[in-house]
Amino acid sequence: MRDPIAHADQVYQSAKSIAASSPVVASWRRCMTMYQLAPEEARSPLRLSEREFANARETSAR
Repeated sequence: MRDPIAHADQVYQSAKSIAASSPVVASWRRCMTMYQLAPEEARSPLRLSEREFANARETSAR
């Protein structure tokens, strides 16, 4: 199994690199900047209730 700290370090280094332009690195950048996710954190996913999901779906349909 991969060392989670080493992987987090690789994510940070790649995201900081201007030369790295792969879709995966772009996704890592978005996750860190737009959603404040940190690759070293192990946290449970945020789950929406049925009503919250329906509201979000309705909002995005507009």
